[in-house]
Amino acid sequence: MRRERSSLRISFALRVVVILFFMLTHSFVWCANKRPVIETYLDVSAIRQGSSGRLMVLVKLPKGLHVNSNKPKEKWLIPTTLTIASPKWLSVKGIHYPKAKSLHTSLGELFVYEGEFAIFVVLHASTDAPIGRHNITATLRYQACDERRCYPPDNFKFTITINIAGREASVFQINNDLFRKYANQVEEFQHLPSKMQRLSGVSALDHVSSLVQRFGWGVTLVIIFAFGLALNLTPCVFPLVPITVGYFASRSHGNLLRLLSEALLYA
Repeated sequence: MRRERSSLRISFALRVVVILFFMLTHSFVWCANKRPVIETYLDVSAIRQGSSGRLMVLVKLPKGLHVNSNKPKEKWLIPTTLTIASPKWLSVKGIHYPKAKSLHTSLGELFVYEGEFAIFVVLHASTDAPIGRHNITATLRYQACDERRCYPPDNFKFTITINIAGREASVFQINNDLFRKYANQVEEFQHLPSKMQRLSGVSALDHVSSLVQRFGWGVTLVIIFAFGLALNLTPCVFPLVPITVGYFASRSHGNLLRLLSEALLYA
């Protein structure tokens, strides 16, 4: 009898262990399928020492899910927050969250994010920041919900790769289309691009370098030439065009070759 009872206990315990293992495994896979996909983009090829750059954290939620906004309507709701474990030489100057959507549920009106949304971050590298490629850890805290239930809060850790360049290094703007696409989600961030271009230290030479890499020298020279011609239509230059033409015409004395040569030399 004792052996039978012992074997029954062992059999029961094994069944419980198997059931718990199945439940935990199923729960892990199920929760993993509810996690978002996170992509990160910088607006410059590298952040110069002593300069700033913009980071975009693009969050893609699974279909049918939403998360609370950074400022939920009710205090007891868990807000979506981004934290960056930045080293001493890299400071976070601002984190800008998107505008929330209003969602009416059985709990009432909620302020949420759905589908794809972007969080923008302003990063500043110190003058002694180490040059090179660096991986930085960030964490997105959120609570996902669907039409029927809310799931346990999650802290999603991911890696941000940042390139640091020297003060005089050539850098150029990248991911312009992506930044334009998602910038309208963030009210306070819509007015930052022109200011940030100055902070990131992108010079006119860097813009030319970017054009060369994208289109090649031939197309770049044509673009520069076209912009040069367009300058003639500005209010400062256009009134002087007839005066300049008249000046060279008076000097040529009807000699077309002399007129063209002096005009080219002047240009």
